[in-house]
Amino acid sequence: MASIRDIKPNEHDTAFFEDAIQSVVFALNKPAHRNYILKLAYDLVASELTQDDKTLVYKHPTTRRELNAPKGYKGETWMACEGKMKCAFVHLTEYKHHHNRLLENIKYGSGVYKLTERGQDARVELLSRMFRNAA
Repeated sequence: MASIRDIKPNEHDTAFFEDAIQSVVFALNKPAHRNYILKLAYDLVASELTQDDKTLVYKHPTTRRELNAPKGYKGETWMACEGKMKCAFVHLTEYKHHHNRLLENIKYGSGVYKLTERGQDARVELLSRMFRNAA
């Protein structure tokens, strides 16, 4: 059995989901719970997801690695994109060593995630660029 999950050719990478999560947090511009942010981010990209993104995966009982679920598997499964979305959220909010360009933009406090002062500035900059490009 493979020790690393086979990534399908048309599967989006984690960075794709990081961008969706950032967009949601910027658009909300208010504190929100993790699951709410993930639901909105999923809704934002749902039309762009491929069948490969929806591949069912599971955690192998002995290796504890995430693998593509075999046909007919009866245990707990989830879509690959759901796992990548959660992984992207962790990258954006917890891993200081990650290449993350947005880490200082989002912080956790009092049970919710919200924009930091730097995140507010990044949001304003993003909106101004969008309006300049639209004009």
